[in-house]
Amino acid sequence: MTHVAEEIKNRWQEFSSQNPKVRIFDAAKQLEVSEEQLLLIDENQSVIPLVADMPRILKSIRSLGKVMALTRNPSCVIETKGVYDKLEFHGPMGLALNPGIDLRLFLRNWRHAYAVESRKQDRTLRSIQFFNRFGEAVHKIYALDQEQQQAFEQISQDLRDDRDFGFVLVESKPEAQSSKPYDKKLFLEEWAQLKDTHEFFQLLKRHGLLRVDAMKAAEGTYTERLPLSALEVLFQRVVEQQQDFMAFVGNDDMIQIFTGKAQTYRKMGSWLNFLDREFNLHFNAQDVGSVYKVTKPSVDGDITSLEIYSHEGQLICQFFGERKPGQPELESWRNLLATVAAQ
Repeated sequence: MTHVAEEIKNRWQEFSSQNPKVRIFDAAKQLEVSEEQLLLIDENQSVIPLVADMPRILKSIRSLGKVMALTRNPSCVIETKGVYDKLEFHGPMGLALNPGIDLRLFLRNWRHAYAVESRKQDRTLRSIQFFNRFGEAVHKIYALDQEQQQAFEQISQDLRDDRDFGFVLVESKPEAQSSKPYDKKLFLEEWAQLKDTHEFFQLLKRHGLLRVDAMKAAEGTYTERLPLSALEVLFQRVVEQQQDFMAFVGNDDMIQIFTGKAQTYRKMGSWLNFLDREFNLHFNAQDVGSVYKVTKPSVDGDITSLEIYSHEGQLICQFFGERKPGQPELESWRNLLATVAAQ
């Protein structure tokens, strides 16, 4: 073990003994190291490196049957359950369209994957965890019961990478970019001409705009900035009204989507939570810097959403009414957002 690895290991052991309930994501942030590095030196977990063939690994998950998928960013965590069945890959892009497992994968920066076993109280947790070149956890997949042990061990054996990954050096993440000078009038004219919500990314790219700056530019036309309390009102209303909705939570390398109704809402400190059998979402409200109600034209009529940004201007989460291409937006969702905006 290198001197750097030994130092991190000692700091991690001391930290975890003093903070036994802190999750590894938060520990890595406080220790100013990567989550992947902590995982590899954690003696309380069995970590098997897998071959760096991400599509192959992801397709193998089907053998586990029903699993729990988890994607997070610094402020929000989404967990859904389902089977990794319908998976498509086109170069560095991937797509999963299944009940419960609805994913958009951006594989360009994915680097390592591990089969992980850890003890938690009286049970063993088994997961497949994916990391990018910065040592950040991109996506995690958890087995749900002990009957899946044999299939999990088969994946670990078949896809094992025999190289010693005792410690990895990770790349430094580049500094966040700024928006470029742009023609606001032309930008808003092109926004008005959108035919599909998926065209919005290309609109931002053409004008060199960060998403949060686009929200500011369109205030009074296509966006409305709401009070930060609007997020909590949304959580309450979708449960009270049993509104069908879609939640998009992601990071630079993955987007995970929930579609359906939420049954249970609870606030715990600064965390807003949906806590259902098949769907959990945990949102740290103290990280919210801005909330926007957003309208985008489409061939199916206007599509409205709620977009939440961090203090640093990073997109944390988006909420839409449930819909599929070719369908107009639910009137009940539009009415719900109107009441949220009026609070």
